[in-house]
Amino acid sequence: MIYDIEINSAAHYPAPGVIELVELAEKVGFGAFWKGESNSTDPMVLLSAAASRTKTIKLGTAIYHIYGRSPVTLGIQSATLQDLSGGRLLLGLGVANKSIAGWHGGVFDRPLRRAREYIEIVRKVAAGERVEYEGEVYQTGKRFQLSWKPSYPSFPVYLAGLGPQMTKLVG
Repeated sequence: MIYDIEINSAAHYPAPGVIELVELAEKVGFGAFWKGESNSTDPMVLLSAAASRTKTIKLGTAIYHIYGRSPVTLGIQSATLQDLSGGRLLLGLGVANKSIAGWHGGVFDRPLRRAREYIEIVRKVAAGERVEYEGEVYQTGKRFQLSWKPSYPSFPVYLAGLGPQMTKLVG
């Protein structure tokens, strides 16, 4: 059995120490390192640094709140980390709650529809597809496409959710 390690969003570790921890976790055989968000250090930044100092350990967000950045931005970040890491991204997302949505200027509404549209846009952007999305919650405008062809256009997406519809959403 392979185990993973996670630093949740309530943990306050110095960023350089986190990278050293990921290196150690890889060395002793952990399968993945997961980093939460909320009001702590940014997972994608730390995972990018970890990608440059590791070779095999998977790198996961646990979880990124969909109110914190646009789906196009996260698609770009995901494609970039996939290229930097050699395809080791595990993308964990969540719809958060009213407080977290408010921190980012959002209104917590229609979580299932919001998550469905968000994930669809992230996957298309990260795959290098041309995106012209007109959803009920998200619109990307005219013709967005990455300026490069991603080396690793697909990755697992995990969705934090409590209800059966939310857990079915990502398959």
